[in-house]
Amino acid sequence: MKTSEQSILRRLRAVVSHWLPPLPEGLAQAYRAESTRKFRELSAAALPFGSIGFLGFALWEASYDVALLRKTWLLRVGLAAFFVIAGLLARHLQRWAEGLYLLSGAVCCAGVMVLGTLVPAGKLLAFGGSLMTLSFAFVLSREIGRVLRAVTLVIVTMNTSGALLGYTLRDLLQFDGYLVATAMVLLVASVIQERTERAAFSLDVQMRDLAHTDPLTSLPNRRRLLLTLPHLLALADRGRTPLCLMVIDLDHFKAINDTHGHAAGDAVLQAFGPLLVAQLRSADFVARVGGEEFVVVLPLTPLTGGHCVAERLREAIARTPLVIGSVELRLSISLGLAERCPGEDGETLQKRADAALYVAKRQGRNRVAVAELPVKL
Repeated sequence: MKTSEQSILRRLRAVVSHWLPPLPEGLAQAYRAESTRKFRELSAAALPFGSIGFLGFALWEASYDVALLRKTWLLRVGLAAFFVIAGLLARHLQRWAEGLYLLSGAVCCAGVMVLGTLVPAGKLLAFGGSLMTLSFAFVLSREIGRVLRAVTLVIVTMNTSGALLGYTLRDLLQFDGYLVATAMVLLVASVIQERTERAAFSLDVQMRDLAHTDPLTSLPNRRRLLLTLPHLLALADRGRTPLCLMVIDLDHFKAINDTHGHAAGDAVLQAFGPLLVAQLRSADFVARVGGEEFVVVLPLTPLTGGHCVAERLREAIARTPLVIGSVELRLSISLGLAERCPGEDGETLQKRADAALYVAKRQGRNRVAVAELPVKL
């Protein structure tokens, strides 16, 4: 069954992939993660309520079976109880929500096929139950991959259980025809929905990138720093690791604007960003926070290591001339360095580094100044 299910999935995915706009790999991974998060939240909310409703319906039907001395009431109640258990588990075990959801669908299909052999008009009940499971798959998950898995599961389970229970080939082919027609309608609706959601997701990511990126240097901006710094501090607290923060300012930048024009100043900032990033590790975070001021966060770095990085930055900028048009410019930077104290928040840490930067400027610029430790009250 597993091999046939995978084969059907591959074929259906090959068909619908032509209808969906491709996403870059990084964006596709983010979309899948966001889709999974939404699915888990929705399934955790929908499965318990749907299960309880299904239990009420089954108990109501079972009362008639008991009154008529039928032996199907236990199957009805057992099937409904399984749904309730799966629904409650999905609420508390969201990691396995999709597996529980698919297992519930398989049990429902098998259960209604069994009921179809035991009660009058049972074939209609069996088809209706399978169709209900298929429709529920679409309602609960608009992401095309999950809908394909649910569609395949319903068809495979219905045919396998039907063959074992003695349904005729004509009955099964009739069921398959209706289910495939319904599945095609649901798949088209899923494709339309996912196309819309992919476009909205891509636009949302682009807008977030624009909101968190400095347009001149393509570095993260102050807003991104305010979002990222608490996360880096939390990681440092969790691992009890050191962290340093530097505030960097281009020396005499106003003179460059006044002498060579603002276009030259913009060109200097654009060239300065890559020079800065080239001297840092991939784990380090750098942002332009305004004008000619930049902030660098150095995780897993004590004060001695932060001072070495700061001096390396200062020397690299001083020995690298920038050619702007026909003018060669020599730059220098002043740096304020602060090592985070245990439990210190980002705002206080940045203020200490900023105060150290002003000390470096007062002492003549082109130097590194280390922040004083915060005063304990």
